[in-house]
Amino acid sequence: MKKTLNPRADNSSPHACSYCGAFTLDFRTKMIQQIWHADLETKGAINWIKKKEGKQLEGRVRTFNDSDFLKQLELAIQYGFPFLFENVDEYIDPVIDPVLERTIISTPGGRKVVKLGDKDIEWDDNFRLYLVSKLPNPAYGPEVSGKTMIINYSVTEQGLQAQLLNATVAHERPDLEEQRETLVRDTSDNKALLKQLEDTLLRELSNATGNILDNIDLVTTLENTKAKATEIFSKLAMARETTKEIETLRGRYFPAAKRGAILFFVLSCLSAINNMYEYSLGSFMEVFQISLDTSPKAPSLDGRLKNILEALTFDLYNYSCTGLFEKHKLMLSFQMTIRILDGEKQLDHGQLDFFLKGNLSLEKAEKLNPFVDWFPEQGWQDLMRMVDLGQQFRDMVAHFEGNEAEWRAWYDEEKPEEISMPGMMMK
Repeated sequence: MKKTLNPRADNSSPHACSYCGAFTLDFRTKMIQQIWHADLETKGAINWIKKKEGKQLEGRVRTFNDSDFLKQLELAIQYGFPFLFENVDEYIDPVIDPVLERTIISTPGGRKVVKLGDKDIEWDDNFRLYLVSKLPNPAYGPEVSGKTMIINYSVTEQGLQAQLLNATVAHERPDLEEQRETLVRDTSDNKALLKQLEDTLLRELSNATGNILDNIDLVTTLENTKAKATEIFSKLAMARETTKEIETLRGRYFPAAKRGAILFFVLSCLSAINNMYEYSLGSFMEVFQISLDTSPKAPSLDGRLKNILEALTFDLYNYSCTGLFEKHKLMLSFQMTIRILDGEKQLDHGQLDFFLKGNLSLEKAEKLNPFVDWFPEQGWQDLMRMVDLGQQFRDMVAHFEGNEAEWRAWYDEEKPEEISMPGMMMK
């Protein structure tokens, strides 16, 4: 569901698996070289694929609804180009099964061919195939899972917190974020240079003949390598210390990132109520940026963070409500509240569970209901259970029994939730 921003009212072998652990460089390289990909969460997947494949992918992005997808796929297979199917749903056209299964036939002349439709297409081992789906949780069966590697590009809460922290620090302390990015680049360059020096040293040693102490060039190379390596190790050590200092300063802005991630996943869960309630990460990031831009400044960091949190919560609520049915807005407020409290470790899960479900115990309370003429038995069992949920409820039963008339009048109200509860229970 597409939405318009609403600022504040005040203005290469086919395989599939789910999660395979951390995406290290080696693991990514293995996937790139050996497998087909079925990717979830379109934008992140397509951006990564386009960055990886570059110009080779231009003109080779199709859907199964395009009339020429088979012809373009044939050309990609024949000439070893990458090919991408986008907007894939749970149905995958069986015409590409021979490709997914790598049903490759070797001819007497040494050529490799694959049958696509009614044609035998010459196979190039450089061919790569990607399928990208917008579905948040597609139910692919084993016949698909056994042919493709399924990669979920959907953001995690921890990953989103890191993104939002970068955005917050870049807005509030651009100098700090620039310093961090420069440090990351320099560290990467120094590690690459160190690896290059090690490779050079090993190559020189393996190619050396005779007594290495008589090899002036080799000794000179060793001395230069040692000096450069010492310098690089020193820079890396300084970089580690600087990184700690920067991360400490960046960590002070973490509450804004944490609140943003919590609210985004509240919005993401709304699709369980109605499939129209879909919110993209891109639009969320725009609202997040608007909140940073428009929230009031403050002389202290604590005051500034307080303003950001209030503005962000208010902005996200208003933005969400532009696409919600009226009956779901209160539920959204409740979800945002309990998730925020849970994130701050202030939510009593026992009380929340009781609030949602009541007393589920099959064992009845020893004390009998003295007001059976107007107060239901289940309500009495709930009341007896509530006494054990916290110090604030300890005297609930005694107050209820001692002020029957007030409680009964409140109970008989048409909308008791809009009227103050009797006596001390409001204290």
